[in-house]
Amino acid sequence: MLCVQALDQAGESNVLTGVSVGVALSYSNQYLKSYPYSFLFYRFYEQDPRNYGDWIDYDESKYNPLIKKKKRCNFDPSVSLGYSFRMGNWHFGAVGEFSFGKNKKNYKAFSRRLTIESEISGFSSVFKFKGGYYFSNQNILGYGIAGMKWRNAKTQFHYSDEQGLSFSGTKSKLTKPQWILGVGSECPISKKLSIFAEYEYVWRSSKDMEVVTGGNSVYKFRMKHRLREHSFKLGVNYYM
Repeated sequence: MLCVQALDQAGESNVLTGVSVGVALSYSNQYLKSYPYSFLFYRFYEQDPRNYGDWIDYDESKYNPLIKKKKRCNFDPSVSLGYSFRMGNWHFGAVGEFSFGKNKKNYKAFSRRLTIESEISGFSSVFKFKGGYYFSNQNILGYGIAGMKWRNAKTQFHYSDEQGLSFSGTKSKLTKPQWILGVGSECPISKKLSIFAEYEYVWRSSKDMEVVTGGNSVYKFRMKHRLREHSFKLGVNYYM
């Protein structure tokens, strides 16, 4: 009834169109899965100037304990700026969005001596397109979402042994954008205000090199990282 009354007040021609500013609260469930697909270990010997080693390929099924998944669940506020228009019952728009939250760190043991630290940034930026159709006598908008998301993640190896030797590797920063696919629904509650709900699936895969150097030893890992995210969002849009 609320949507019907709002639509009667606003008229069909300008409902959910034009420039909009939005605020939302999202619950996100993120997973960062890191595992090596190739490994190199060698030592420096003063009497041997070559100091070389051979790369060893990992069998993922055999080294399944090395596959570590880090989970981050949090409620994050976000703000957005968008523009939308309609053609009959069809709706099209584009949105830029910024999300704010706390960074999340995790530590997982790869072996008795090696530990990997991961950090997922609480800040993200999004650019996405929306396209949908008005249902229920044009009172409710249903739409699909496609876009890109930028959220940084960092990983770093740490080494420690029984003799008290400890050191850290280089810090890798995973900056590749994530892809977004989702669905949403929006309903006007007054001439300029609407409420909306969205679900988004976000993913990214990347590769990098992790290097741990200390004493007279060097560990090198060719790593694969898979960042996945499920996001559920509720918010309000104000149309200017």
